[in-house]
Amino acid sequence: MSPSGASSEILEVSSGPSRLRVARTGAELLSAEMAITSSASSANVLSRVDNSVEFICFGGETWPHHAPVLFPAICRHPDDTITVDGRPHRLGHHGFLRDFEFSVVSHADDEVVLRATDTAETHSQYPFSFVVDIAYRAVPTGFQVDFIVTNSGSDPMPYGLGWHPAFRRTNDDRPSVTWEEAPEHVHRVRENLLTETIHPPPHHGSVWPADASQFSAGGLICPVPVSSSVRCRLGGGRSVEMSWRGFDHLTLWSPPTGEGTSCRSAGDADLLCVEPWRGLPARADWTGEESDRVDLAKLNPGDSAAHTVRCTLSVSDTH
Repeated sequence: MSPSGASSEILEVSSGPSRLRVARTGAELLSAEMAITSSASSANVLSRVDNSVEFICFGGETWPHHAPVLFPAICRHPDDTITVDGRPHRLGHHGFLRDFEFSVVSHADDEVVLRATDTAETHSQYPFSFVVDIAYRAVPTGFQVDFIVTNSGSDPMPYGLGWHPAFRRTNDDRPSVTWEEAPEHVHRVRENLLTETIHPPPHHGSVWPADASQFSAGGLICPVPVSSSVRCRLGGGRSVEMSWRGFDHLTLWSPPTGEGTSCRSAGDADLLCVEPWRGLPARADWTGEESDRVDLAKLNPGDSAAHTVRCTLSVSDTH
């Protein structure tokens, strides 16, 4: 694995106006730009001006990432420890893939495929053999991310998988999240462990405000048994429609206001995380075997599972 914050090879893909930059460390999406062409006039001469609009945001000191991959854990476990076959293993916050140095399986103009496989170091934290392939594909309207998780060992493998992209948000332009069908309840975490209380949704109807004030009590973990997409109005004329397959929760989160959370070089913008999850954080009182957790995905030896996210990016004419 690579130490957090280490320099990493950057891989670029594009399709039409969509341009992505992906780091080998963590297979992390660092940038998702949409090139736009607008008209400009000077001295009675009309010309075309090419600009790029960035959608991904760096979280700053309180959350120093862009869009990390969470595996094999989401959030954390009590005492940061999992139990497998009666033995304790120290497993850190969000697992270890966000610091893993991926190998490059293939790299084309519009797609890059990266791979992580288990090592002696990962076995000390998570004693399972695995392959995780992550493919980023640029399309003219945005991009798609495919996560393929394979159990390459001889024992059944429980895992959690999450994608944690931070989108640039402008709070003075009424950001919002519109559900295909809004969930009937939400979960929350305390100290990144799941609480037992089920909460009513924070807003009635399918349109939820998404400014920073909505997250003063933390993130909203939303079951998605019905919806398979949301549309996020980010402000500044930008919006992203996210659809998914193979995930069972969508979490909305932003760092608390007033803790240095503004994005670098983003003016008055800050971030909104829109996170597809397969699995949940461990409960605060969990002491059992990892394989006994009913919320996690499980793979038999030799089996694979696909999890897909597609993001359609748009910029209004008034931007």
